[in-house]
Amino acid sequence: MKMDKIRIAHLISPIKLYGKEKWLLALLKHIDRERFNTRVVVLTGDTDCELIPMLDDLEIASFRIDPGGRFSMSAIAEIVDISRRHGT
Repeated sequence: MKMDKIRIAHLISPIKLYGKEKWLLALLKHIDRERFNTRVVVLTGDTDCELIPMLDDLEIASFRIDPGGRFSMSAIAEIVDISRRHGT
């Protein structure tokens, strides 16, 4: 019997490629893609975010959301929309 993949959405707000970003990339590089369907929501206003091309290289779906500040109802709405559309 084939089981559905476990869906995981990672949310990260990167500044540069420091500790949390490197740990996430290491996890995603070695994750069992037969068991897990992963996506990354990148909360940044930086259009040149270094993390996104690295996720592309790993063939991990990513979504960039510009939160526009510390607390953004529109960013929350976008995260909910992504979750609904992609089932994560």
